[in-house]
Amino acid sequence: NLLIYLILLSSFCLTANAKTVNRQAYKVCKTNEEAYWNGSSAQCCDTTTHELVKNYTNGVGEDGYACCEIKKDTSSQHNWTIVGAVNSNCCGGYLNQDESGSEASDYIYSQKQDYQIRKNGGVYYCGEEFTSTIERPLSNEKVIHEEYYESDTKYCIKELFYQFYYSDIPSESGYCLSSDKGDPKYGEPVLNDL
Repeated sequence: NLLIYLILLSSFCLTANAKTVNRQAYKVCKTNEEAYWNGSSAQCCDTTTHELVKNYTNGVGEDGYACCEIKKDTSSQHNWTIVGAVNSNCCGGYLNQDESGSEASDYIYSQKQDYQIRKNGGVYYCGEEFTSTIERPLSNEKVIHEEYYESDTKYCIKELFYQFYYSDIPSESGYCLSSDKGDPKYGEPVLNDL
């Protein structure tokens, strides 16, 4: 009889523990919220002001989701986008920016950006590329500044300077950075590359 009692007691305890685990993992959210797993716990995300995106954790890979803020266009910043998150830090921003000065300050500025989740040496990072253009119509000058990933391990910076606005031959300068782990934007210079 003692053996039957112990078997029943252990069965009851296992069932009770399973119910406790399920209750702890369950998350009740408000009507405008969506439940998600952030890699370590259940959370709620207000999907009217935020977007759920895949989260990547170094050494793990895809690891749950992140709740990232959605921003509206402003007079000079457009097309907000979020492509994912790395260690719960959202990766994204405005894709286009523009502004222009008065006739006296003589400039037109525009910037186009791109974001990608990248991986180098087992470490995920948010890769941000952009191209900016400054035009000075009264001075007949144009400068194009590019920062881009040639690969997951190599980040390059290049600048093209057009002295005369309609010239096809710019003066060019630039360099590349490289690393074998993480974001090469913070790596070492690559000599004689550009």
